[in-house]
Amino acid sequence: MAELDMSEAISAFHAQRPRLLQDHGPSWVVFVGAEFKGSFKEFDDAATFALDKLGAADFLIRHTEEHIPHIPLVVVEAA
Repeated sequence: MAELDMSEAISAFHAQRPRLLQDHGPSWVVFVGAEFKGSFKEFDDAATFALDKLGAADFLIRHTEEHIPHIPLVVVEAA
């Protein structure tokens, strides 16, 4: 399995997090590279959106709050 380089998406998330938190409140956000794709109240909704709408793109899902008790790590590879 090749190593994923998510550094661009992670950097974009951290740079945009204050604005995202202000605009969308506590929520799960989806990034592809540096591009913000959407905000969702539930993790399942963010994951469903990413899988259904983003095809084979590598995506990042993170929560806008700094400290949440559990962040699931999910890696999905295309067949």
